[in-house]
Amino acid sequence: LNPNQVLVAPRVLGLMIALPLLTGIANLSGLAGGLILSTTVLDMSMVQFIDRAAASAELT
Repeated sequence: LNPNQVLVAPRVLGLMIALPLLTGIANLSGLAGGLILSTTVLDMSMVQFIDRAAASAELT
């Protein structure tokens, strides 16, 4: 048995699947936290937050 196929390949495959999912979850939780903070502390409406977040986001 080749140790690279048995030990390394499953870990690399798992990393390739899990890392984008974890990045998406972190981005969504950051946006949700910002939404909660802006609506409670800053008295900003949800529509204002979404408009400002969409205006400041730049897709490249």
